[in-house]
Amino acid sequence: GSGAPKLAGSPRFVDPAAGDYRLRQDSPCVDTGQVATSALDNSGQPRVVDGDYDLVPAPDMGAFEHRTLQAPPSVRFDEPFDVHVSGPVGAFSTLVVNHSGFAPVGSTTPFGRLFLASSGSYRLTPVMTDGGRPTAVTIPAFDDPALIGTSTGLQALTRSVLAPAGGAFSQPALVEIQ
Repeated sequence: GSGAPKLAGSPRFVDPAAGDYRLRQDSPCVDTGQVATSALDNSGQPRVVDGDYDLVPAPDMGAFEHRTLQAPPSVRFDEPFDVHVSGPVGAFSTLVVNHSGFAPVGSTTPFGRLFLASSGSYRLTPVMTDGGRPTAVTIPAFDDPALIGTSTGLQALTRSVLAPAGGAFSQPALVEIQ
């Protein structure tokens, strides 16, 4: 209809030549879609995420919702693995890890909602984001066999001038340890 959003130019997909039609962080489609007709995108992930760090979740245009944190659903306990964070050009993103998974309630912060328990959480060295493709963060192997069969919670805190407090937490991710 006449109220539908319009796009001129490239939607800035991650790698269309390789069939990767996920949106890059700098895509004009992030947080500019209409009310979602489905609660899930084509990858089965929740539709409405805050992809532009302004702390206001909104659906994206297109079949795949932009994720500021991308993690595998499961990993082996004795192998390092990569997660990917997105952020503006020259911004820093810090990955927060908690082996207890998600907090029962979480907490409200100036950077948005932190879904991890504050006790037991630790941060990895920040990485610089480039505003386009997601940046890989290698998580060292979890070497405690007691973690097998549990889920580790992850969130990224990314600095952005679009965020009211100068940074915003990503959506959370759970990674099962096998």
